[in-house]
Amino acid sequence: MKKAMYAFVVFLLLGIFFSCEKDDDTTLDTNGPNVVSNIQYQFKDSSVVINWVLPSDADYEKLAIELSLLSQPENKQTIEVTKEFNGVEISGLQNFVDYLITFTAYDNSSNPSEKLMDTIMTEVFPITISGKEIENGIYSTLMDNNQDDIDEEYSHEFYSTDSIKTNSFNLDTSLTEPMPITLYGTWTRKNDSLQIKYTKLEVQGSVMDYDATDIYENAFMYTDNEKTYYYAPALIKTEGNNNSIIGKYSSTQRSYMVNQEGGYFENKITIELIVKKDGTWTQTTTSEMPDIVQPIEENTNGVWTEQDIRDGLFELITFNSKTYIKSNTSILYEKE
Repeated sequence: MKKAMYAFVVFLLLGIFFSCEKDDDTTLDTNGPNVVSNIQYQFKDSSVVINWVLPSDADYEKLAIELSLLSQPENKQTIEVTKEFNGVEISGLQNFVDYLITFTAYDNSSNPSEKLMDTIMTEVFPITISGKEIENGIYSTLMDNNQDDIDEEYSHEFYSTDSIKTNSFNLDTSLTEPMPITLYGTWTRKNDSLQIKYTKLEVQGSVMDYDATDIYENAFMYTDNEKTYYYAPALIKTEGNNNSIIGKYSSTQRSYMVNQEGGYFENKITIELIVKKDGTWTQTTTSEMPDIVQPIEENTNGVWTEQDIRDGLFELITFNSKTYIKSNTSILYEKE
């Protein structure tokens, strides 16, 4: 009887032990929550606003955001956002510098989720203005021919009858008076391009027949600081974010002329502008005259600063759902 009672007690104790061990296994939480999803960035000058969708886990507690320069991942700061919020703004960042950002969600037992990593960059965004169709009027500009004593003043006069008058004044200081040249013709629009067909040429009061055509792939006008400009050929964005100055731009102008002897001449001028996030820009102008001379290429380089963007030295222009840039090398014709 004693042996039976002893065996029963041992069995009972073993049952209690295994029962407790089983309960401990079911209550011990070692699984982390899901990480946040649908992360959205709104980049600003030196700051970024981040929003996300919270995980559906009932025990989700907080989100830890680690941020460091991509070039210095060991020097990181951590921002913790509790479960009541689904967004945060991080300020004091360096513009035009890549950052490594890591998202980790935690539950109320401090279990981490899988890490979600990304790279971000804040920047100074340029002013963006709207372009519009060319209006009738007189637009003029002064062009530097990269010679010490020679500049040229150009003006385009657009008329509602689709006629155009282009004046060119050679401001050679070696001459007693500027030498005026006037071209007469018509202008037409096709999509975003502008075609000017010249039929008459006037030099010092003498008028003669003239057969020449200029085609600008992108041309429009815009108003900025209460002044109106005609911009052709405009530099259109071909690579990069449409809200940023960083990227690649290009423009093309084609000119055709038939001289009095029936000779045909063609000239194509292509401009490519590359603006980099390291503060440099490079502009390449290529002039091609087939069957006459080899292509002539001219490179211009420069450096831009964040203040240049804030001061409007670089501006973006939107026209017909496309993005263009006005840079410090753009040739603009101001409306008189």
